[in-house]
Amino acid sequence: MQHAKEARKLPEWTRRVLFIVFVLLVASCSGGGCGSGCSACGTDPLPGGFQKSFTIPNSAQVRVTRPGLDFLQENLNVLAEKALGTSAPGGVASFNIPKTNQSGANICTPAVPTPPECQAEIDLGKMKVRINALTPNKVKLDGTLPVRIRNLPVSFFGLNAYVVAGDATLAPGGNMCAASIKGSPNFPYKEFPLNVELPLVTETRLPRDGYTKVDVDNAIIDIAITQNDVEICDGTCGGIPICQGIFDFIKSFAFNTLINGVKGQIKTALGSAFCTAPAPGVTPPCPTGSQPDNADLTKATKCNFIGTQECVPSLLGADGRMNLGRALATFSPGTQGGLDFVLASAGDMNPQPNDPTLPTWTPRRPPVPAEDNNQNGISLKMLGGALPQPDTKCVEIARRDPPQNIPIPAELGGDTVTPWPAGTPGPHLGIALAGRFIDHAAVQAYNSGLLCLGISTEQVDQLSSGTLSILIPSVKNLTFEQNPASAAITTRPGAPPVVKLGGGTDVKTDPLLKISMEKFAVDFYVWSLDRYLRIFTYTADLTIPINIQTGKDAANPNGGILPVLGDIGIANATVTNAGQMQEADAQIAGGITGLLGGIVGQFLGGGFSPIDVQGALSGFGLGLEIPPGGIRKLTSGSDDFLAIFANLQKAEGAAREQADTKAEILEKIVDRDAMGLTTATRARFPKLRIRAEGIASRPTEQTWWIDRGPHAAWTTAREIVVDADAMLLQGKHVLHVSSRVVGVTASEDDTPVAIPFVIDTLAPDVDAQRTGDEVVVRARDFVSDAGALVMRSRIAGGAWSDWTPVPSGSEKATWKLAAAGDLDVEVRDEEGNIGRVSLPLRGKVDSTLASAGSGCGCGTAGAGGAGTLAGAVAAMALLVFVARRRRA
Repeated sequence: MQHAKEARKLPEWTRRVLFIVFVLLVASCSGGGCGSGCSACGTDPLPGGFQKSFTIPNSAQVRVTRPGLDFLQENLNVLAEKALGTSAPGGVASFNIPKTNQSGANICTPAVPTPPECQAEIDLGKMKVRINALTPNKVKLDGTLPVRIRNLPVSFFGLNAYVVAGDATLAPGGNMCAASIKGSPNFPYKEFPLNVELPLVTETRLPRDGYTKVDVDNAIIDIAITQNDVEICDGTCGGIPICQGIFDFIKSFAFNTLINGVKGQIKTALGSAFCTAPAPGVTPPCPTGSQPDNADLTKATKCNFIGTQECVPSLLGADGRMNLGRALATFSPGTQGGLDFVLASAGDMNPQPNDPTLPTWTPRRPPVPAEDNNQNGISLKMLGGALPQPDTKCVEIARRDPPQNIPIPAELGGDTVTPWPAGTPGPHLGIALAGRFIDHAAVQAYNSGLLCLGISTEQVDQLSSGTLSILIPSVKNLTFEQNPASAAITTRPGAPPVVKLGGGTDVKTDPLLKISMEKFAVDFYVWSLDRYLRIFTYTADLTIPINIQTGKDAANPNGGILPVLGDIGIANATVTNAGQMQEADAQIAGGITGLLGGIVGQFLGGGFSPIDVQGALSGFGLGLEIPPGGIRKLTSGSDDFLAIFANLQKAEGAAREQADTKAEILEKIVDRDAMGLTTATRARFPKLRIRAEGIASRPTEQTWWIDRGPHAAWTTAREIVVDADAMLLQGKHVLHVSSRVVGVTASEDDTPVAIPFVIDTLAPDVDAQRTGDEVVVRARDFVSDAGALVMRSRIAGGAWSDWTPVPSGSEKATWKLAAAGDLDVEVRDEEGNIGRVSLPLRGKVDSTLASAGSGCGCGTAGAGGAGTLAGAVAAMALLVFVARRRRA
């Protein structure tokens, strides 16, 4: 029958209202969990599920506080409106009632209904529902939903009528069938009582044994609709008593069929919503111990326990396999391997502080008074785990047993944390990741090859043979190129990382995370003779201090969390495999230390965008605000935890104001004497002094970053010293500056200021070649483009010509030397560095001249061979200059 197919659609509005509230409470990834995959972020569904024997109890804890439940109560109408996926003019959501027929009865008879025909309406703005956590492990929603049906045409064996539902006490004369209100905007709503209790309990069957499930089978779903709330109005017989009697009989029959069907369908819908879905393209498509409900995966909708029709509960959390090749594609293309992970709720929900009472109440519009609720929040323990898939071959595998006996910090069982910003509500949500779990996951990431990276000039512009040769001059002798050649590095960790938690008060002195990596090897390569040639291996013990703060970017406009990098500590640095270098190993090790810090910074910034912590909420009109101090360390006994506490807020409220950033560079500080192999020291690296501010109605704070590097810590200072390892990388850079209202993530400027600047202390490399009386001059610069170079010349010590741009073109220029006098040529780059070459009549180039105006040595190597484009351009410019003088 048609009815059997379409009845599933009938209660859609009801089950959506119930479902959205619960989804928000448990923050689940329903319909298969987050393990359904994220191709853009490199995560695939996990074949067979995560191996239970490698999981770690209490890897994390999650808490929805009583104030968090209060917020949901007060904004339930907004959540429901978004969740229903329909417009709700005036706060009223309308839902079509589908055509149905059964045993001669037809519901919704018009071929093309005209609203409000065949529609049910909910006044979302007037719903009255409270949310409570009950002992021992249930979530309860109870209250009223205002619903009405103004005109639902029906027929029974040719007798026509229409159905209405609403509050008869508010209808004219108590008659909902009064013609004056049929289909009228004034038709009264009825507040239908609602009571739903959903247990969150431990699943005992493989493969979900130990995880939390929504026990829909034992849920209580009670919608107190009575026959008196529904009327079938005579549309054919003109009120003849026998017709009305027939309709009354139909009413009783239809009501019982309708209400029982609605309750059954709600349970079925909730059960399906919390079922694991098969993962297409993965073998096996379902967790171990289960199978798709249809052999044809295009038709399968859920994974059932083998031998039953019961579905496997979806994880209230996430699992998956990180494909390292895709996850690191933008920064380390070619990386291979995988990392399996899980972090999902386990065990029964704990309604701490376990208040056993629930006051009776008279449903009212929010806010619900505190005395009408109990004091409980919702606390969930999480099982976590990480495993390499497969073990990488680039490191010596470190075997570690999963840590056990992790305690639960007291802060994740209550509603307050200290300190907390004055005047800030909440916290509404809290999550604490165990330090031992973080350290264990880092070791497994090491075993997977996540730290075996390959980075080249394509990913970091300043990584080139030119940059290396500034610190290690003999590098350029290996490239056989006039211009800087590509360079690359590969990393090989010599020992697993060790992660320790700190206070996070200052990234330089007390970072939140301190990652130590001993014997971290970096192989340096340059492009030579159509292949990459390894020129040396740098090995050192690294200490990377990291804080975590909030921020946003174009890819994550809602904001998220991102790292702040402190000064990288480097000890026990050595250089090996440097047989082709002319410099001493110790000299190379000292010079490369600052360069490595800049490269690591570019990786952390370019490889990691802000981690989205509220994307799942944005679809429901909610935002998540992490206030100052919301990211912190917690301690329980000897265990430390990385905790994040946050508040829920309406998304439209979060974005009502954005700061407008203004910034300028006041001074560029470059110590030219501290940029060489033996003189490069961290304290003397280049710096910028800038002025930055945000224009907003409230005080602002500012952050900055260089190129794709990590963001600096937020500061309320207006004059800022920009100091980053990346500035040792000579080249063209961009300073980015952004501002926001203090502590308000969503107020960050969507259009940060971008200011280009250059770090360049080397003069252009200029040489001249003479064959007989013909001269060709070549010029190149590691930083400035050929078109940005200017040149001048003089003959026999005479007056210098004017500075003229190096013209474009590929024709060779020749110049016949006069019988007497030397030829001097100078080339100047954008930073004012000047390279010189002098060609005496005898034809020997004087390469001992110092560069003028720059305070650093000039390159005047007289390399032989064919001229490059830059050389031809320089020679052409010289010819033009000489021709002018002769004409004069």
